[in-house]
Amino acid sequence: MMTSSNIVLLKVEPDSLRRTGKGTISGRVYLQTNKGGFPGVDWSDIVVAVLCAWLDAINLVSAGSKFQKVHFMDGPYHVELTHEPQGMISLLLVEDREGGRRQEFSAAASASTLRNNAREAADLILTKCRQLGWLNSDIDQLGQLRDQTSL
Repeated sequence: MMTSSNIVLLKVEPDSLRRTGKGTISGRVYLQTNKGGFPGVDWSDIVVAVLCAWLDAINLVSAGSKFQKVHFMDGPYHVELTHEPQGMISLLLVEDREGGRRQEFSAAASASTLRNNAREAADLILTKCRQLGWLNSDIDQLGQLRDQTSL
């Protein structure tokens, strides 16, 4: 059951960022909930790809798309975002393995709260990548999606 006291915020840790020789940027990225982190507080993933997918999904659902799914790049984890009345978005955090699907957490949040949080996370990653001189098409895409995300 979804309640307004449940929270879901995207967290990134810019100081955890690492870049491979081919330019893939990984780092800690997870969703902070009342129960802890999803998929985990120390979850490391392809942070720019996850953040781009998150921004895109929030923008689409905020604009009226009924449903979007965001996958973490590593592991069987994803988030289902559903458009709800009165500017709300419901979120379902799911572990989906061959042996079955398990709902880890559910919440409802205002679209504006999710957009603001996503913009702040993008700003942190963009700033760190620019400081490190890590500029590529993925960073450009993240900047464009960030700019398309209204407050």
